Amino acid sequence: MTHACLTTWPRPLAFASFAAFFCALFGAGLQAHAEESQEVISLSALDSEGARRPFTLESTDVKAEVSAGYASVVVTQTFQNPFDVPLEGIYRFPLPHKAAVDRVGLIVGGRLIEAEVRAKDTARKLYESAKKEGRRAALVESKRPNIFEQAVANVLPGERVHLTLRYVAPLHYEDAQYHFTFPGVVGPRYVAPSASVSPSEQKGLSPAYVPDSDTRHRLSLELHLNDRVPVFQIHSPSHALSQHSGPKGSTTLHLADPDALPNRGVEVRYMLASGRPTASVVAHRKAGETGTFVLNLEPPLTVDPHDVRAKELFFVVDTSGSMMGEPLDKARRAMRYALERMGPDDTFQIIDFASGVSSLAPRPLANTPENLKKGLAFLEGMTSEGGTEMLAGIRAALEGQTSPERLRIVAFMTDGYIGNDGDILDYIDTHVGGARLFSFGVGEDVNRYLLDQMAA
Repeated sequence: MTHACLTTWPRPLAFASFAAFFCALFGAGLQAHAEESQEVISLSALDSEGARRPFTLESTDVKAEVSAGYASVVVTQTFQNPFDVPLEGIYRFPLPHKAAVDRVGLIVGGRLIEAEVRAKDTARKLYESAKKEGRRAALVESKRPNIFEQAVANVLPGERVHLTLRYVAPLHYEDAQYHFTFPGVVGPRYVAPSASVSPSEQKGLSPAYVPDSDTRHRLSLELHLNDRVPVFQIHSPSHALSQHSGPKGSTTLHLADPDALPNRGVEVRYMLASGRPTASVVAHRKAGETGTFVLNLEPPLTVDPHDVRAKELFFVVDTSGSMMGEPLDKARRAMRYALERMGPDDTFQIIDFASGVSSLAPRPLANTPENLKKGLAFLEGMTSEGGTEMLAGIRAALEGQTSPERLRIVAFMTDGYIGNDGDILDYIDTHVGGARLFSFGVGEDVNRYLLDQMAA
């Protein structure tokens, strides 16, 4: 991180220096062990002799609004100085690496203090200066892209502090399910003896813990699902939930356990119920500024076979020496599965490439029993040997006239072990046209860079 957030205040409630404070407040980081006795990260107070005296946060309260595939989350963490002297509280916490934080604040002594962005080194100096002067100060530093350290200096005896952060993050989407996650764990990380990690950094990667039985720290969650489409199959693999219906089809979720400990991440999954494609928009604009919006398109859960467009299927398979054995067998099974489930109006072509290129027929064949039998026999006759002239295979699949009544689908199966990645990607970029290319990695290890870029 090259910038940090900074706020200064005059005495006696001076509050100087939020360094990277936008990351603060994501749960006093936690570790879940395999044993029954789980532990949570503690805060540490430095006594007059420099020894650390552990104590814990009181609460982590999470309020989130979810719509159009994004979550807007406000996290408030509270702790109180349990000692009879001013302290510096230090703790570590996780933060989603894709989160974008837009507001940070601190409430202390009944006053709200907003953060400002400053250079990291400058914020660190201001924090240390304020701490030495006896003023309140807060500092947050990034230890890893998803691990941060929070320090709050000169908290008075018995004084309660509320740290608040707001961020936006995309939801993970997989198999028609949206996943909302709130991280709660910072587990200790193994550092190899040969790793270039400083002693202080290495110590920070194995933070201090206190047993669950010794902490008052509790977690609460209030999650509002505000998509226009009805939500269904809401569940959490991590926590029991209570659910309430709200206005305009919204749904509000809470953790069912009021004494939940933040010793593991919270995950909530749900689906959007619709038999047709739907669209939702979230827009935002500040006065006098250009606005922004998010458009989310949701595919239908099921598709009527009559709505499926006829396809021109090209199966392109790598039969070079590196595909020998199980990789080629896997590719055969995948192609056989697809061929036997083609639509009545589909056509198909099979192309294999190694040191050269061969194909099932001069042009795509209609889906008839006779042609399907030819295609399956062609699959069984494939052997693995020779080099990997992948560019020739790509050309054979993308060149030539496409039927105006059909959508060309190219299923490309390879381990991707070639040296001219750039040539392949350049050719696809200029020749893919209206075809849709799906790359499938086959083998124990594959060239993920090439396959991902081909798909993109």
